[in-house]
Amino acid sequence: MRKSFLTRLESVLDDSPPRLRRKIRQNIAILLDAGIDSLEAAWAYILDEDANVKTQSVACWALGQIRDKRSVRILLKALESKGKEICWEAAKSIGLIGSRHVVRPLIAILLKDEDLNRRMAAAYTLGQLQDTRAVVPLLRILLNRKEKPALRGHVAEALAYIGDKRAVQSLIGTLKDPAVEVRFWSAFALGVLKDQRAIPQLKMAGKDNSILPGWGAVGKEATEAIKLIRKA
Repeated sequence: MRKSFLTRLESVLDDSPPRLRRKIRQNIAILLDAGIDSLEAAWAYILDEDANVKTQSVACWALGQIRDKRSVRILLKALESKGKEICWEAAKSIGLIGSRHVVRPLIAILLKDEDLNRRMAAAYTLGQLQDTRAVVPLLRILLNRKEKPALRGHVAEALAYIGDKRAVQSLIGTLKDPAVEVRFWSAFALGVLKDQRAIPQLKMAGKDNSILPGWGAVGKEATEAIKLIRKA
């Protein structure tokens, strides 16, 4: 198993663009320094309450690169119980591996967990898994203005990736939401969903000069969404 583990990570390194190779080499070195040279060792390290958080995060990354479905159970436990850095790395790896078996637990985290980062990570992963069972729970969060705008923005983005047209009318409505995160990601989602019904409201949203830090203006995103819809 040790040879297989390292061989697969080395393949990731070989297949990666040059700009990423230094970071991947560093990650492999971190794993080997911690004695993580097999899937079983990575699983045990991630679940160890006394282990180094940075190394746990790298171990979660490695599981996503290797894409062995047996790792999903461990990654879900990490998402459910670990801190911000680890839960996000676990979420990304679950999305890379893909598994219908984690959809219901992720929905439970989205709806019931008390930690905002875990809920956002769950929303992100549900979008990556593209399972339509998540649409109704995601819409429930999107339309609830008592929820944090950051979470609702992640939800709108997830709905884009799932690609279910049931979300279109709700996303049209949230183009007028008080929160800039929600308006921006609703515009993005409507562009991805490419539904002609959204164009009139997207035109109005095109006048919105509000800026989402790190991403840009709502109006520009709405204009880009219209272009995507018209090209469809």
